Amino acid sequence: MGEMVVVKDKSLIKNTIIREEEFLNAFSIESYHSGNEIYIPFSKLNKFVAFCLDNSVLIASVELFKVINGRVIPYAELIAIDSYRLFDENVEWTSNVNKCNRFILDCYKRIGDRVKDLYFNPVILLEVRK
Repeated sequence: MGEMVVVKDKSLIKNTIIREEEFLNAFSIESYHSGNEIYIPFSKLNKFVAFCLDNSVLIASVELFKVINGRVIPYAELIAIDSYRLFDENVEWTSNVNKCNRFILDCYKRIGDRVKDLYFNPVILLEVRK
């Protein structure tokens, strides 16, 4: 059995059916890897959002990067798309997933055609099950 999906705040993970290799395999073929980080082509963000919606994974933000000569460089014009401010702890998890992930997708639709050769690194959250 694989390990659970790694997120930036490991205290948020308790139990999940998504395994790290399943998550990474869905996007690793066309992605750029550096260290322990995965950088997914920005053009695949809509597919990534759909995957997260299907698996009840909340996208808190996506950080944007360019890869130039093998170096990962933050995209200065728009460093990140942050949806976490929309999170409401008084609302059920699936509502938050839908609201936050659709915000990310809406932003992508607005800027997706204007930027080329970008990669994103997602910050995701999983539901804490008690």
